[in-house]
Amino acid sequence: MNLKFCRFDGWPQLLMAVLLCTVASANPTDSTEPCDESQFVCANGHCINGHFRCDNDDDCQDGSDELECILPGQTCTISEFECENRKCIRKWYVCDFDNDCGDGSDESNCNYPDVPCGEDEFRCSNRRCIPTLFRCDYVDDCRDRSDELDCIRG
Repeated sequence: MNLKFCRFDGWPQLLMAVLLCTVASANPTDSTEPCDESQFVCANGHCINGHFRCDNDDDCQDGSDELECILPGQTCTISEFECENRKCIRKWYVCDFDNDCGDGSDESNCNYPDVPCGEDEFRCSNRRCIPTLFRCDYVDDCRDRSDELDCIRG
């Protein structure tokens, strides 16, 4: 059902119009016409009422109206990781051996695989391997400071 204009006269008709227009706007239209500014364009090309975006209901029937949503009390989207400093990074950057957050929170509490380190590598406490040259260089290369412990500095 594609109702472009919902207009009825009288109280019973008005109630029916509200019900019909709400149902019609909640369901995606199969129109090839572009969506208007009050509508959300689904990935499949359908248009839905903009109010139905990010309502935890798949109104587009392809899930696109529920992607990249910010939940109440949240600053990052569902596909992002919120750093301790409130910065948002993509989830796949978490535990990738790179301090993407800038505060190290995306690399803390990581369970790195127990892979043997190479001949010229140092095994960090968190099981990460770093070049031996990076040990005791005043830089937290392990992201857990274990490469800067027990160093003899002269």
